[in-house]
Amino acid sequence: MNQYEIIAKKIQEADAILIGAGNGFSICEGFNIFAGNQTFHDLFPDFIKKYGFCNVLDGGFFQYPTEEEKWTYSSRLIWNYSGNYHGKNLVVLELGIGWRNQMIKAPLMNLVKQEPNATYITVNKGEIYITEDIADKSFGLDGDMTEILALLKEKNGTIKC
Repeated sequence: MNQYEIIAKKIQEADAILIGAGNGFSICEGFNIFAGNQTFHDLFPDFIKKYGFCNVLDGGFFQYPTEEEKWTYSSRLIWNYSGNYHGKNLVVLELGIGWRNQMIKAPLMNLVKQEPNATYITVNKGEIYITEDIADKSFGLDGDMTEILALLKEKNGTIKC
């Protein structure tokens, strides 16, 4: 099996797929990073009270007093979506996120590190970054996202369980 067939099989067998991308994807799930909507208030009441955050971006760019507090904030975003899939087959599909965007990338990779049945797939043109601690359960696809996703879709239709 080639890399694309292996990835397609992982996607087919997944109990859940968590997509790491920009704000357009999160708005579809009722979570707007620019607005202090109810989801934001439900997830971050402690940060709202302590720091006066109005939305996710406030917390994303805040200079926290400790690294622990910074990662607590970022990780809570990820765990909100993935908590129901602990221990299950989880595919984390990261689309177009470069190595500099650690606000999104680091919590996703941390989730894959902690979940025994997680697979990390990153798709980006010219810039693939995967930490060594998850390299054995990760795939980096370098190229045009539209072409790569079309190829994965094609392979997904040909994989037999």
